[in-house]
Amino acid sequence: MNRKTTRLGCAFVVMFGWLTACSDDRGLAAPPTGTGGGSGSGGSGLSGSAGSGGTDVGSGGTAGTGGATGGIGGGGANPDAGRGACGPLRGEEPTEASVQAQGSFAVMSYTDAPTSSGYRASTIYFPGDAPPPFVGVAAVPGLNGVQRSVSQWGTFLASHGYAVIVIDTNVTSENPSQRSSALMAAVTTLKAENTRSDSPLSGKMSDCMVIMGHSMGGGGAVIAANANGALLKGAIGLSPYGGGQSASNITVPTLLFVATGDPLSTPNTHVKPAYQTIPEGTSKMYLEFAGGSHDIAQYPINTRTTDAIVARYGLSWLKFNVDGDTRYRQFLNRVTSGLADYQTNLQ
Repeated sequence: MNRKTTRLGCAFVVMFGWLTACSDDRGLAAPPTGTGGGSGSGGSGLSGSAGSGGTDVGSGGTAGTGGATGGIGGGGANPDAGRGACGPLRGEEPTEASVQAQGSFAVMSYTDAPTSSGYRASTIYFPGDAPPPFVGVAAVPGLNGVQRSVSQWGTFLASHGYAVIVIDTNVTSENPSQRSSALMAAVTTLKAENTRSDSPLSGKMSDCMVIMGHSMGGGGAVIAANANGALLKGAIGLSPYGGGQSASNITVPTLLFVATGDPLSTPNTHVKPAYQTIPEGTSKMYLEFAGGSHDIAQYPINTRTTDAIVARYGLSWLKFNVDGDTRYRQFLNRVTSGLADYQTNLQ
């Protein structure tokens, strides 16, 4: 099967003889990846550009500043005991600048992975020039959202060495429980790419899988992690909405983002209760931004100052907890501005 492979990014736009500012549907300047363009031509589905921007519900607001409260939690079993080592360790020594910027690997994508009854469509992003095996990440948008709602996470994480499947749900109104099932179906697809003979990821995937989602998709990630710990290595909730569902069975490292100004996934109703329910023996972290809105963690690379913090924690959490790369532990310490609350049991 012929596939056209092109590094993703705004440079893709210039190749066609015209130049435009990379932006998303909300008018925010977008990062130098995941912008505009379509997927590959013909039947190949290997894309040279990825969509970005868009939001499933609401928008606006920039997080304010202020000192973080909370701090290092403790008690219970050692949450570091089950930390993964899904490596290999990649790249130069990480810096504060590198963990909050697009990575150095060329980002490739394709859309012709076998479909699943659990979701409608998918795009898989992967690092074209990084040494395998790759940790897999499955991402799902929230209510009324489509792939581009969370595709920046696909391009950002792929540029740092991960293989990421971003999906469209069967219908955009699916509830968190349905999105949980969609995430696990995506995990199954991504794992199967390792043995599909004509897959670009054939022989390149590890067994280590992580799930993430925004809004109701974040609620779905919490539900899936609570029910499928043996199949996963981590979970990330981006402003997870889910009615404070139980997380008492979560055994995989879990990171939760939220903003005090979020009118939908409110911290005290939807996110903090889930964090507090996660057992102390499970590595966990809670980041609550001052101000902000429902899209606070939707875009890891953008123009807002909070996006750099989101990128720093999202990437470092995966590198440290899933890959077992201890070089990233330093970037999981509390930042001095932008957060209203910071809690973790990392040691």
